[in-house]
Parts: sequence; C-alpha cells; structure tokens
Amino acid sequence: MTANILNIRDITVPLLPEGQSNAAVDYALSLAKLLGADIAAQSFAVEPVMPASFMGDVPADLLGSQRAAAAKIADELARAFADQAAQAGVAAQTRIEAATLAGAAEAFAAFTRTRDVAVVGITDDSVDLAGLGGLIIDAALFRSGRPTIVVPKGHQAPPAVNKVLIAWNGGTAAARAVAGAMPFLAKASVVEVLTVHAKEPQSDQTGADVVRHLGRHGIEAKAKTIVAPDVNVGTTILNYAGDGHVDLLVMGAFGHSRLREWILGGVTQDVMGSLTLPTLMTH
Repeated sequence: MTANILNIRDITVPLLPEGQSNAAVDYALSLAKLLGADIAAQSFAVEPVMPASFMGDVPADLLGSQRAAAAKIADELARAFADQAAQAGVAAQTRIEAATLAGAAEAFAAFTRTRDVAVVGITDDSVDLAGLGGLIIDAALFRSGRPTIVVPKGHQAPPAVNKVLIAWNGGTAAARAVAGAMPFLAKASVVEVLTVHAKEPQSDQTGADVVRHLGRHGIEAKAKTIVAPDVNVGTTILNYAGDGHVDLLVMGAFGHSRLREWILGGVTQDVMGSLTLPTLMTH
C-alpha cells in the first residue's frame, strides 16, 4: 500500500514549566484532533545550574533536592498533559528527559526527527540563550530536520488551515518550508504565495513558479507581489496576513543555528518579534 504523504500522522510538543507552553500545547492538541494525528509530548527534568557566585563544592543534599524538585515538576507536567489529551480524545504519549539545558533542547530535536511536525510556543525567554524556551525553539527549527509550527504567546484561536499564506523569497529555506507545509496546503481552501520586494523587480516569475509547482500537486494557489521600499519586509508579511485573515503562515527560518544570530537579524527576527499567527517554519 502506498503511503499518503499529504497526511500528518504525529506531532511533537514540549512541556515547559509555569504555563509557558500553554498556547503551544493547546494548539498542538487541537491540531492533532483536527488532523486525526497522534501527539507526543516531552517534559524536562533540567539539571540544576549553580550561580557563578557559589563558592566551593555544592552540597550533595542541595543538588539532590533540586534534582528531585525538577523531576517532580517534569512528572506533573507529563501527567497533566496526558489527562488533557485524554479529555480531548487524542492519542498521546509522554516522555520525561533528564538533562542539562542544552541537552534538553537537543533531546527535543532528536524526539522530533521521527515525527511529522513540531509545535513550539513563543515564551518569555524565547530570545534568551540561557532559557529553555528559546533553546527549544532553536533546536526544533535548526536541528530537528522537521517543519516547526511556532505559536504566538497567548494564542487562543483553534487551529485552522482554510487560508494559508506562503512568504516566498526564492531561497532554500523557503523551498523547504513549502515542502514541509504540503500536508497543510493540500487541506487549505485558499493558498497565496506572497513575494515582497524593496523595489520594483525587472521580472518576477518566482511566485508564478511556486503556483505552477503546487498546481502539479493538485493545489490551487495564486501569486501576489508587493513592492514596499520604505516598509520592513517582516512587517509587510504580517500585515498582509492579518488583513487577509490568514490561518497559517509558511516561511523559511533564515539565519544560523545559533539563536542569538537568528533573533538579531533579518526577516525572521521581524516576524518572530511580533508574531501574530501560527507560523510554519523550516531551516
């Protein structure tokens, strides 16, 4: 039997403390229910980090109590998620990973490599290299090899794929994002391919080429070009998506595999800094 590559069968989501991942978890569970997919969640018992000012050997009982507290939080998050998934009628599994901060992020990347898509959420520490939320996004985008849906902080709207917008610049990351988004594009009622230029291009066939490519897969799309010489490209994309009531934005994650370099430069920074809708990205 030939597999249907246009179906999402499994989704991953990280479980972060203090409610940081609530928007991503809610979105992931609803998306799994919408698509009939399984969901796998990972929580993290993070190794204690002693402050640089701490002098001398760390007492074993202090380390032990902090490790126990971290393990308890990770277990509580996993149990709460399992209950939430059961109430939603979604097939789910949980895994608890005991690791350092960097190790936790790498574990999530590895966890995602054998699933179809990851769902992660913008958190208070998303732009902080020392924060778990930021490291998780970095790992999902740059080291999982899978499409990643980034959910804005506080997002509450249920997932939908009626209208999908592709932000296209002709680059490698954008091409991979389109490939990763094919299951969602196939389900959408409206697909647009948006190209933003700082000045009037002499010729612009790239959007039309994407439309032609999608058409060969039975996906009807239309191309749109905007010339915005004095407007930030990321802002232009988000404004167009908001005005058009887009359900899902698709774009490449531009930058290097270090979160700070990625956050501090380019269109990706502009979009991530003021993200207003779920956005599927690949690198």
